[in-house]
Amino acid sequence: MIFARGKKPIVRAITAERYFRKPVSATFHGRDVFAPVAAHLAKGVAAARFGPKIDNALRLTLPPVQRTGKRAWSGCVLHVDRFGNIITNFHRDDFAAAGSSPFAATIGMHAVTRLATNYGEAAFGEPVAIWGSAGYLEIVVNQGNAARMLGVGAGAPVDFGYL
Repeated sequence: MIFARGKKPIVRAITAERYFRKPVSATFHGRDVFAPVAAHLAKGVAAARFGPKIDNALRLTLPPVQRTGKRAWSGCVLHVDRFGNIITNFHRDDFAAAGSSPFAATIGMHAVTRLATNYGEAAFGEPVAIWGSAGYLEIVVNQGNAARMLGVGAGAPVDFGYL
């Protein structure tokens, strides 16, 4: 997603085992490798100390949002997380007016017209839109599974428009 936003990140192989939790599990690198490395980064250890640059990093190609009208766009579901939150390919930088102008995000057979700043602003079981931590529009349900409720998964079409 960083590459898709036009950023020029430096990608590194994490090979400096002195920063890992020991022993390193064969199945739990989030705890044994990534979390300790993130903690060291937060403490100020230079990223270059964790391993060499990767110049040919594999890049995920994200489907682009397509303009379909003067105030309308078509996109898709990028991912459904383990809680059933629906992450779309609409980025906050491109749709900042969604917080101040009436809008509808249509997904499956449902139109979501409310933007919340957090899950608690929605009534129990109510689907709402939020801007997720990565800046992408998410359709969520307070204490529920939005993907199951709306009957959609990764790749499903999402239409967005200002009303």
